[in-house]
Formats: sequence, structure tokens, C-alpha cells
Amino acid sequence: SKSDPSTMSEEVISDETSKRMCTHMNMDHTASVHGMVLSCIKRKGESISDAKMVSISMQGCQLKYVACHGNVCEMNTVFMKFNPPLKSVSESR
Repeated sequence: SKSDPSTMSEEVISDETSKRMCTHMNMDHTASVHGMVLSCIKRKGESISDAKMVSISMQGCQLKYVACHGNVCEMNTVFMKFNPPLKSVSESR
């Protein structure tokens, strides 16, 4: 039956919506995306630049960034888990 929660599909963020949301965050909220990366990493002595949101789901978002320690820089990714996971796409705002 439609009211049975075990048969209802969970709401998901489509690839198209994820791309649109990431583009918006990367263009209009760069400081927030940078702060999200900083909140996820624990290493000291690194400078972080070029933080970008790559994808978003109900469970969290994938972020990429450049980390430099001295003269050595590398591209890294980190997954920022939403705790608790989103219950609806509108909660991603």
C-alpha cells in the first residue's frame, strides 16, 4: 500500500539538482564552501584553497580542495556527512 513506509521510496537529490546546487554554492557562497572544508579536515600547518562542492546527496556533500604544506600542494577530496541525514531536498538550503 502507498501508506506503508517500507514501500515508499526515499527522497533523493537528482544528479541535475546536485549539479545546480553545487554551481550555486561554488559561485555565490565560496566562503561557506571553504569553511565546510576547514570543518572536515584536522591537519595543522596546511593552507587550503580552491574549495569546491562537487556533489550533494541526502547523506552529505563531496568537497574538493587544494591543500598546501610548505611548497608541496595536492588536490584532495573530503565527504562532509550530514548528521542527521536530510529528510527532504528542501533541507539542503
